[in-house]
Amino acid sequence: MFESTRNYDNPRVSSVPRASPGEKDSSIFPWHSFDARTPPSLDSARLALCDLRNLLHPPRDKGHRPKVTGLTSILKKRLSWMEYFLHAFIQGAAWSAAALKTVQFVGKGPYMSRKVREWSKAYIQDRKNLPITPQPKGQGVSLMAVDFVSADYGWLRSRDGTQSARILFRAGKARDGYFTNDEIIRHAEKAMMILEKDYQDDDHVFVFDNASTHQKRADSAISARQMPKGCRHWGVDAPVRDAQGKLICGPDGKPTKQKVRMADGFHDGAPQEFYWPEGHEKSGLFKGMATILTERGFDVTKLKAQSRRFMDAYHKGLNGSQAAWAAKKYRGHRVLPDSILTELDAALII
Repeated sequence: MFESTRNYDNPRVSSVPRASPGEKDSSIFPWHSFDARTPPSLDSARLALCDLRNLLHPPRDKGHRPKVTGLTSILKKRLSWMEYFLHAFIQGAAWSAAALKTVQFVGKGPYMSRKVREWSKAYIQDRKNLPITPQPKGQGVSLMAVDFVSADYGWLRSRDGTQSARILFRAGKARDGYFTNDEIIRHAEKAMMILEKDYQDDDHVFVFDNASTHQKRADSAISARQMPKGCRHWGVDAPVRDAQGKLICGPDGKPTKQKVRMADGFHDGAPQEFYWPEGHEKSGLFKGMATILTERGFDVTKLKAQSRRFMDAYHKGLNGSQAAWAAKKYRGHRVLPDSILTELDAALII
């Protein structure tokens, strides 16, 4: 069972011809540079140049004002280069020489000479093949479609067709918010309800292709990053949510955050509180790394706990001076080699 996600942005209005469904995408050229080196026939080049000029300079319906082409500035510039190039080729210049002469005239180099040949060859083959660069996602209204698909059953639907796992999500801070890990969990629960109802005889495996989900932890999960050594008021940043569980964003559009207590840990199978309990003189304060390590049996007076690269050293049983030596030698490494004890003996580090 795979999760499929697509973003749909409002297209920009343009009079540039686009490929219809089922046809080739006009922004993708299958021709390689060695194909582009082969010159076309002069007749095909003349026909392409004529159509290219009509695209760049469409005939006026009436009056003296030029007709609006609807071409973007980048596309118009590339088409103009193709026009100069094909004109030079028809006038007798060699195919490669005409391309190099064209790009030198506009201040470009050999790479652009190859691209002009590729664009022109593609346009000669099919007039829908325009040198259009795919545009990045803009600021327009987006619609995210999220669904599960199976090789055996297709898109996940109930057997009677009344229930669907598909979710249409209007992404944006003033709309449905952002598709976070919580939405992914709710989507999976929705899919599970359909599977439990109509597909109980199968074993289902959910596969998610979402990098942010792979890194998700509980908001209050234990983390040694920026954990203070001493006792003080301290907590971890957690996003603020409304009653429906959606993120609350500030005036800058970014999710607002609040300080929450880090979750307690475990040591030797028993819970270990990271904050002083009620009744203690420091009730509610974070104990600090030094106290937490002391409760776990470490002598913090001999430990240098301010760096992550010491953690593997302590795990291998090294003391403070040995950890400092190993961390200096293997600076930038998070894991020490298995031969570290032998190296310490050879270096007389005790």
